[in-house]
Parts: sequence; structure tokens; C-alpha cells
Amino acid sequence: MCETTVSIIRNWVGVLAPVASVFAAVTAMGVALWVAKLQREIQERQLRRNLFDKRYAILLLVQEFLAHVLKMDGAVDLQGDECRRFWNAMAQAEFLFDSDVNSYMNEIKQTVLSLHTKHAQRNHWVAMREQDKAEPVMADILKILAELSGSFLEKPIQKLAFQRLFYQQKI
Repeated sequence: MCETTVSIIRNWVGVLAPVASVFAAVTAMGVALWVAKLQREIQERQLRRNLFDKRYAILLLVQEFLAHVLKMDGAVDLQGDECRRFWNAMAQAEFLFDSDVNSYMNEIKQTVLSLHTKHAQRNHWVAMREQDKAEPVMADILKILAELSGSFLEKPIQKLAFQRLFYQQKI
């Protein structure tokens, strides 16, 4: 080979070596960004699955609590295990759900507290042997229980809010 060909090849190698280094660096950055994107997607999916598990547990607990309240005709022990679990679920729900679910659960709590008060009034009037005063209170209790068994269980918020727990992404 002649010297000019050798010098041309050396010049091209001198030019291509830095270009190849830059190309390799850019390719490595692209691969690193792609891997980072995939890892982020995997982490988001894992987070959604973990949140779903926690939200679903709260849904089941709310349903169990409502069933317990109805079974007890609203005369629940506010210090009992069922109430304690519901209060704890309310505290957890603040971090897992938006305000619509939290206000729904708070509405259930207020209804249960109202039922507790009404039962105490009724028990007082029954103990005092004043049945005429106990009967309207019992009618109120029955009305609240009818609302609880009907509107609370069929409320659109339960359908929307608790079905949304599949899709909600509160991160």
C-alpha cells in the first residue's frame, strides 16, 4: 500500500475513534434510560397492586362492619372489636382514598354513633317504665336501620368509590 492510503486510513481511524466513543456513550445512556423507565413501570405496577390489597381489605372491613351493625340492630358496643377495627380502617383510609370514600366512612360512623345514642335513650325510657317515650325512639332506630340497610349499601359512592380502588393511583 502506498503511503497516502496509509495516511488516509490513519486519519479516518483518528476521526472514527472519538465518534465511536461518543456513539457508545450515547447508546449506553439510551439503554440506561430505557432500563430506568422499565423499572419505574414495574414499581408503579407493584405500588398499585399493594394499594389495591390495602384498599380491598378496607372495603371488606366496611362491609363486615355494616353487616355487624345491622345484625345487632344498631346496638353496637363502641368499645368492641368491630368498632375498633372500623375506626382503624377509617384512619388508614385517609391515606389510601380520596375524600369521597373518607366522607362515606365518616357518614357511617356518624350514623352508628347516632344509633348508639338512640339505643341509650330507649334503654333509659324502658328502664323508667315509660314505654310511650321509648316507642318513638325505637321508631327512629328502625328508620335509621332501614336507611343503613338500604341507602348505605346501595349508595352510588360505594359502587363508584370502592370499585375505583382498582384504578385509583394515589401515590
